[in-house]
Amino acid sequence: MRWGVAAGRKTMVATAMLLLVLSGPVKALAYLLTHGVLGFSMGSLWRLGVDWGLSIFLCTIARSAGAMGYILTSSFLIRENILALITINIHASLTFIFSAAGVNIVPSMNVIYVIFGTLVS
Repeated sequence: MRWGVAAGRKTMVATAMLLLVLSGPVKALAYLLTHGVLGFSMGSLWRLGVDWGLSIFLCTIARSAGAMGYILTSSFLIRENILALITINIHASLTFIFSAAGVNIVPSMNVIYVIFGTLVS
């Protein structure tokens, strides 16, 4: 990013293309979603001189979107709903923790979605 935003974008695309040729489309897409977009956004925001607070917020959104994209892509490729599995496991874990503590409540879906969003971020 020392040489500008365009150089950072070209580096990200070149890395993805190299992974595409050497490891296949799944590995290239996984790189782009989990590391490429986040690194590009971090470098671009730094290069543009954006405030640290806003930069951290925007990078968190980029990382969360990349993680969700990776989960959705993986779900599509293995033909399994990974989001449903994560939600079910969070619900089962919370129910087990509450019952072990002697609390007799069932967590609502809103609480489970907040926990899932926190885990993804």
